[in-house]
Amino acid sequence: MYIDEAAEMAKNFLLQYTKDQYYFTPKEVYDIKKPDSIRLYFFKAESSMEIEAGPTIVLFFVSGSYFYEHDVELRQCVQECMDALKANHPDLFEYRLKAVVRKGNLILDILNYE
Repeated sequence: MYIDEAAEMAKNFLLQYTKDQYYFTPKEVYDIKKPDSIRLYFFKAESSMEIEAGPTIVLFFVSGSYFYEHDVELRQCVQECMDALKANHPDLFEYRLKAVVRKGNLILDILNYE
């Protein structure tokens, strides 16, 4: 599988997975009309050729106001997404994956999966 195809597959899976998880937001807090109430959603996937790491799929998540930088609960949510991705599409992990979590212009965390 080419890396662009793998990135597209990861994107489609994670878009649906985070939606199915109500964006990791308790139902009583979740309000689709208030984007900041959403704790974590998947934004996009890009293929990249990193000089030191080689072919990499970069997965971009966006956080609402609930999480903060290097938050343990945030990392658990991202890990749950990655575990589900690996269980459903183990072939994607032939590439290096990098999860980047942003809140506005601030990068909250970068997690690497090999």
